[in-house]
Amino acid sequence: MFKKLILAIPNGSLYEQTITMLSKIGIRIIVNGRKFEVRIEGSDIFDQAIIMRPQDMAEALIDGMVDVAIFGRDWLMEVGLNDQLITLAELNYSKKTNQPVKLVIFSKQAELIDEEGILVTSEYPSLTARYFKKATIRFSHGGTEQKVAFGKYDYGICVTETGDSLRENGLSILKTILVSPTILVSRKDSQGLRYFADLLVGALRSANLRLMKM
Repeated sequence: MFKKLILAIPNGSLYEQTITMLSKIGIRIIVNGRKFEVRIEGSDIFDQAIIMRPQDMAEALIDGMVDVAIFGRDWLMEVGLNDQLITLAELNYSKKTNQPVKLVIFSKQAELIDEEGILVTSEYPSLTARYFKKATIRFSHGGTEQKVAFGKYDYGICVTETGDSLRENGLSILKTILVSPTILVSRKDSQGLRYFADLLVGALRSANLRLMKM
């Protein structure tokens, strides 16, 4: 008998767009109060979904807690598990646009300097360490732009869709570390999962099409 799978759905900025995308292919996510485990209807592949932090999804896949997950490539690269998992599709959407986000180094300064005494705040310490060998890197739980804008740190690393918020706060993007699309990732490959991936890609593409009759 075919064993149905568990789908991980991202909370936070990607949640609403993900639910909308799934609904376009006939899949309903039914949330019961504050429970993280939710019902899923309209799928022959999945019988359960879990809402969780994108930061935790790669490890949840490796540990077998979930079978398939939707999250940003940035978190896959940060934990260094990209070689152990299968990317089934790139899904062209983020919180506000149909474009991938970018992981960037930003600052009030005009150039990138790596030396002792420099302070860097980052939500991605592993990726940041590739670019700052001498500076002090401190993990950021959020509000990364604010910390740099107020002068507490020399540089910050975070994701941005348009860069507008950075510019409005007097900050400049000095380097793009990674272009990070939303991706569909699994522990194992199968024809059924490839079909599911194709449906999601088709649903996103259809949003840009219009029917005209003359």
